[in-house]
Amino acid sequence: MPTLPKSKTASTLLAGLFLASALNLPVTGMADENLAGKYYEDALVAARKPDIDAAIIELRNALQQNPKYVAAHILLGELFLQKKSLSEAEVHLNLANQLGADRSLTVKALAQLYLYQLKYNPLLKEIQPSQFNRQLQPDLHVFRGHAYLQLNQISEALNEYDMAAQIDPSRVDAVIGRANALLRRNDLAGATQAVDKAMAMQPGNAGNWYVNGTIKHVQADLENAVKDYDKAIELMPDYQDARIARAGVLMDLHQDQRATEDLAYLREHYPFDPKAAYLHAVLLARNGQKEASIKELEAAADIIVAVKPEYLTQHSQTLMLSGLVNYSLQRFDLAAEYLRQYVKNYPGQPGPYKLLASILLNKNEPETVIDLLRPVVAS
Repeated sequence: MPTLPKSKTASTLLAGLFLASALNLPVTGMADENLAGKYYEDALVAARKPDIDAAIIELRNALQQNPKYVAAHILLGELFLQKKSLSEAEVHLNLANQLGADRSLTVKALAQLYLYQLKYNPLLKEIQPSQFNRQLQPDLHVFRGHAYLQLNQISEALNEYDMAAQIDPSRVDAVIGRANALLRRNDLAGATQAVDKAMAMQPGNAGNWYVNGTIKHVQADLENAVKDYDKAIELMPDYQDARIARAGVLMDLHQDQRATEDLAYLREHYPFDPKAAYLHAVLLARNGQKEASIKELEAAADIIVAVKPEYLTQHSQTLMLSGLVNYSLQRFDLAAEYLRQYVKNYPGQPGPYKLLASILLNKNEPETVIDLLRPVVAS
């Protein structure tokens, strides 16, 4: 799922949490409350280093002393989000809200969590920028832009990015978002113009290099696409979309060792994303490692199964991937189910029709194939 790079660091995640900690009232006696506060302060120090694992231990200790320590729940949710431990992040952010946390302290983390979980419609429904102060609104408009982009609602995404830029013209991520949206619309000229503007604003932004590389990728300038992806990853080593894109181009260039390194990184740092497992399976199969390839395909299928169906059908890339993974595992009925949903939701692409048609032909359903392909041939 494409996401643009996040400018937040461990230190910026701490902003505002001192205020939140001051709002917690003692509930277990002064001694326990003081001890909880000491653990929380130690967690802040560890998070700044950053030593996330040590900070998490200190925060757990704080919550043992005071389970209603709102600031500890907020910071723990933020840190689990950094570790991509999504279920733990969700638990603590929701607990913070239930305990009365100021929503302005949790809303950005929840928006990022929703993007990771493919919960685009919940994000759009629950996160309304107008409910928050003007300083927060550009961030929230950008998150909403990302959600609309994944739902392939390009006009709505552009509107959100433009609203963010209108409130804060210095927001380079809004301009990068606009470039990415125009690229989804196959408007290469518009995307190039937008990324040139963003590059002039902030040449050291990883998102600029990613979109620039994607434009070259679309134009089949693979060598230069890799160079731009290299620059994006140099600036932001955990840039998920840039690593996925670079791995794909490196596979096309038969630079399998470099592609394997990117895919291994992604499998470790983004275990909830099935794309890396699928690409690794393709790479292994190409190199004759059939059993290892099947294992990675099954891992991708397990990740997909964990996604709720209502969220899966909203995300075009993962829905298509579901068809490909199950087809590769020879689970043809399940693959056909995903592909039927895909062509229903996204009828403008011929590739999925051909794959679905091949499954139906193997099931000896030629009349169904004719009905399926007739509108595609006509268009």
